[in-house]
Amino acid sequence: VTAGSSAATIQTAINNAVAAGTRSVVHLQAGNYSIGTTLTTPANADIQIIGDGGYTFLTCTADPCLKLNGPSKVVLRDFRTTGTGSDGIEINTADQVGSRVFMDQVLTGGSVTNTGVFYDTLDRTLVELHNYRGIVNSSGIVVKVVGGSSTAGGTWLGGRLNIFSTLLTANDHNLDVSAGGHLLAVGAFLGSETISSSTSLTATALVPVCVSNRC
Repeated sequence: VTAGSSAATIQTAINNAVAAGTRSVVHLQAGNYSIGTTLTTPANADIQIIGDGGYTFLTCTADPCLKLNGPSKVVLRDFRTTGTGSDGIEINTADQVGSRVFMDQVLTGGSVTNTGVFYDTLDRTLVELHNYRGIVNSSGIVVKVVGGSSTAGGTWLGGRLNIFSTLLTANDHNLDVSAGGHLLAVGAFLGSETISSSTSLTATALVPVCVSNRC
């Protein structure tokens, strides 16, 4: 996909990659892209959307900028998204047995009431972050974990968010865990001191993406 292409052109490339089959690649060349319509991948998609590192920049007015409908095997690599008051990447219908979401070298940032990574009412999904950097300002939360209905009712089905090696900076909350959610953070440095937990927090050290069954 050539630099500056419209959301419609990118969406066509995504649709063609899905139709082409397993591991097909959508390459977003270095440059700026204005995304006014949400880019979506269908359930069971098995494609790769790859940019040229920080030189591939998606400026989004759509909310969310990119939506992965689950179950999904989509790989996202080497691009940036930015927007005002919108989600960057949303993964929904993502709570199947054995579901996993893996992120490496991800940076999230936001302001006002934004959340960097939101683990939203999941019971079964393992979300794992390596080498994560999260920054929010004002009353935002860097990482928010809300347990699903089963977890909140006292029956844990294995869903959790693990973070290994992270730097978190927030003016208000670095971490917020509720409804029986499970969070493990190892090798974490907090740039501010606030941790909120209305139920339980599992951590060996004291951590915008939405992963949910209902986004």
